[in-house]
Amino acid sequence: MENITTATLLVVAFSVLSISTMMIIKTPEMVTGSVFAEEDDKDYNVILLSIDTLRADHLQCYGYGRETAASICELAEDGVLFETCITNSPWTMPAVMSMITGLYPLNHNVIRRPDSEVGSLSHSKKTLAELLKGDDYAPASFVANKLLAKDIGYNRGFDTYIILDDEKAENLTNLALEWLEENRDEKFFLWLHYMDPHWHYGAPYPFSEIFTAIPHCSQLDDRLKHNAERVKSEKCVDSLIARHDNEIVYTDYAIGKMIRYLKDEGLYDNTIIIVTADHGEGFLEHDHLGHGNIYYDEALRIPLIIIHPDYGKGERIEDQVSLIDIMPTVLEFLDIEAENLDGESLVPLMENETVDKRPVISQGHLRRISVRTDEWKFVDKTWENGTHRKELYDLVNDSSEKTNLYDEMVDVSEYFEGIFREHFEMYHHNRTEDDTNSIDMEKFNEMLRSLGYMT
Repeated sequence: MENITTATLLVVAFSVLSISTMMIIKTPEMVTGSVFAEEDDKDYNVILLSIDTLRADHLQCYGYGRETAASICELAEDGVLFETCITNSPWTMPAVMSMITGLYPLNHNVIRRPDSEVGSLSHSKKTLAELLKGDDYAPASFVANKLLAKDIGYNRGFDTYIILDDEKAENLTNLALEWLEENRDEKFFLWLHYMDPHWHYGAPYPFSEIFTAIPHCSQLDDRLKHNAERVKSEKCVDSLIARHDNEIVYTDYAIGKMIRYLKDEGLYDNTIIIVTADHGEGFLEHDHLGHGNIYYDEALRIPLIIIHPDYGKGERIEDQVSLIDIMPTVLEFLDIEAENLDGESLVPLMENETVDKRPVISQGHLRRISVRTDEWKFVDKTWENGTHRKELYDLVNDSSEKTNLYDEMVDVSEYFEGIFREHFEMYHHNRTEDDTNSIDMEKFNEMLRSLGYMT
């Protein structure tokens, strides 16, 4: 089927669907307003587009061989693309909360604990929506992942917060466009979270036919990670990747619809747009399918593209950044202050300033964590059965993370152990009583079953 071009099928799709220097972790400092905001008192709108399960290297503007994201990569030509953005968790709940609070998972509390419970957002912490609402923004969010539940705190600050039962990308965009029609005369903050590239990979026709590969996998388990041995034995991983990529094309189509509306209605040039993801997806690079407990770059390296009317036109920044940097960046754009954020504004990088290099911490469980720099990645994982594994990878000479150097590179390993210890010491020092909040686990487990994580 790949002899039929992506462009050809997208024409069909449009016609059919139009009809229907490394620092140790430090105590966070105050985020202050930017110089440009003093020069220009424009009230920019803000749109945050996050895409579930989207690794950076599956977009052509990040070097992928397939054309999966024409609209997103066209946006990159209007803005700034960050080559190395690392998520702060390999699964949705902690990652997304880090994105909308500027905090590491240990600090916002939405993280798995050894007893398997998951915390909810601490009452003392503020979300981006809360701060923007305090600056007279109209905040709304439409999300397609049931894990982003209101009782965990994702809705905090939003006047409109809707979780879709039908998770298709075009439906999400259509709801957002209806809201925009009613609120376009206000300065607004709109957050959409698309779900489509997540397992079970079922893009609607004709997107389902854009990329194909054989052999096809036989009947698969609802839980993607449980299919690894079957997919390896049947040598059908390329078929899974094709289905996943089709979902990316479909999501990109829905995002393109949003961008066309903004341009047609004269809103584009007054809107800050951020495109990113919560985490990536593994396709047997390390004998795993899916995400959640994978701390390799296939699960941690995600896209980040920022479009601002006053910054960049096709600029690419190589410095390593992370999801926690999004909130302080938006706040500096809008000259809004916030205290005690773990992330740092990316505005200095966008203004071509030299900044100190920072390690990025990723954590989905209290006992599983990675620390990544441009040169190294350290991983420390403890499992429920007591198994404990430590890994160290030389990302310069081993970008595929195949050779564990933990026992060989003792000095480097000890250095990262120090960062690891300091991170936990900061957590215990800053911990407050409401950081012990947890969610209804029966309800949470039911959501996991609906997404194919549990039976």
